[in-house]
Amino acid sequence: MRQLTAELMPQTQATLESAAQSLQSLQDSFAGITSDLLASDLPKDSQEQLEALLTTVQERLERIVQRDLDGLRNDLLAKQRSLKQFCMAVIGRTMAGKSTLIASLTGRDQGAIGNGQQGFTRYNRAYNFHGIRLIDTPGIGAAGGQGENFEQAALRDTEVARAIFPETDLVCFVIDSDSNVPCTRELMQQLHRRGKAFLVLLNVKVGLQGGIDRLRSRLDAKFAKQGEQSISGNIAAIRRDLAQAIGEEEAARVPILPIHAKAAFKATQAEDPIEAEAWRELSRLDQVLEHIDGLITRQAPELRRRTLRANPRQELERIVHDLAALEASLANQARVFQETQDSTAKQVQEIFADLKREVRNRIQAIFQALDVRATSFSADNYRRNGKEIERRWKAELERFGLTSQVDDLTAWLKEELAMRLDALQNDIRDRLLFQVGAATLHSRLEFDLDIGFEEALRSNVKLGFKILSGVFAVFMFVPSPIQPFAWLGSLLAGFAPMLMDWLIPGGDQRRREAQRALKDKLLESLQNPRANMAQQFDEAISNQRDQVAAAIAQALGGSSAALLAFREQLLITQAELLQSITSLD
Repeated sequence: MRQLTAELMPQTQATLESAAQSLQSLQDSFAGITSDLLASDLPKDSQEQLEALLTTVQERLERIVQRDLDGLRNDLLAKQRSLKQFCMAVIGRTMAGKSTLIASLTGRDQGAIGNGQQGFTRYNRAYNFHGIRLIDTPGIGAAGGQGENFEQAALRDTEVARAIFPETDLVCFVIDSDSNVPCTRELMQQLHRRGKAFLVLLNVKVGLQGGIDRLRSRLDAKFAKQGEQSISGNIAAIRRDLAQAIGEEEAARVPILPIHAKAAFKATQAEDPIEAEAWRELSRLDQVLEHIDGLITRQAPELRRRTLRANPRQELERIVHDLAALEASLANQARVFQETQDSTAKQVQEIFADLKREVRNRIQAIFQALDVRATSFSADNYRRNGKEIERRWKAELERFGLTSQVDDLTAWLKEELAMRLDALQNDIRDRLLFQVGAATLHSRLEFDLDIGFEEALRSNVKLGFKILSGVFAVFMFVPSPIQPFAWLGSLLAGFAPMLMDWLIPGGDQRRREAQRALKDKLLESLQNPRANMAQQFDEAISNQRDQVAAAIAQALGGSSAALLAFREQLLITQAELLQSITSLD
């Protein structure tokens, strides 16, 4: 055993240390990715929101990776503890008789046995039993401790018991007649997945009242009886549980041996050798030890090889599977952000194109009304001289309120834009939460994994869009000031000579021409302001559109880029671990 361990352990140790270093590097890379992205040129609000998501995701990724990293380090320490001895662990739920059996094997006194009301064994304890390292584990599901309920205790004790998996070569599962316990089946699945050899000891619960003869008759009746309450019935029930946990074929290979733990312990306390022998015979402990001895004699090298090579390889394969699940989840979430960004970009284009059309229509309506005013003004004022026309046209424009109508149009545009972008933000948020939730559900179903993207988004409900609130709220559309009187001087300067011609014969025709000329001049003079105003609004709306598109790209694109960067690091680490696995073949 020692020679085999000396041959196998160095490579196993080097492999586990290398794998641990890969996981440590992966953790370090997460922090680097987050720092690099947050150091980029982003607005303050965008940085805060991006940091909220990245920090949440990074923390969850690190917890998952840290769990695997701690597992590898603990595996290595556990294997180093059992280098010189064959290692066997005893596992059982509370009150199953595990501690009584351990006391019988190790010679501990009655004070070392709990009463089943709370876990007596709170930590793994190791003993030397005829050259075998024998590990006693906490009873599964034993409550105890300040503020601790049975669910918390079960979780704690199960984790403590699992801690022996890396070092143990053989596991003895102590079960009483109540074998239908979910945590028991789950532990059996864990053992099977790790390739651990294990056997089941059925502790027959028959009282010691009445002494040896009374116990013998009770046990004989119990073994002879048929049905669910018999020994054979209990063994069949355990076999069914095993089949559910590890499959029928594998379950058929697991030894299930009856034992009476209290009788075994009674034998260690009896002073009369004959009485002690009688108790020991009734306990069937010798049959169990003979079976274990034969199993160790035949399979010890193979079991140790499993412990030092096959089990570490399976553990690394499990970690690679975890990383693959993380990688797939990150890829799905990044796709969600990217698809949301693409569809949102189209919505933004549509929103602003629609606003442009509406603004053009409103400008057109304003100047159509002004055209009507110009026509009426021309009919009433064509006889007047240029300065008077200019004065009266200024007064007409003031009454028309062109500047105030432009202000009203600007105010409407700001309000309409804020309303539409607020609706867009809510739509993006709801769609993102739905798609992220769907991707999360897929990860749960396929990988039993939930990184917590949906929770992160819900806790940062404005994620990626708070940056836009500043854009929405302070839409400062201010076109270049419209100065309706600036173009009157050159327009009307040539009208004074024409007015003198209206007094000579043929004046009616000339008056009509003068009226038309004034109207045409006024209408012509409105064309440039009309075009300039439309252009100014178009440019302002386009600039606003570009700001919104850039903000969304920063928010959603930054999140997608971060997730893909995390994913890339996971792929690198997977490749490194797969290389490590090959060294254990």
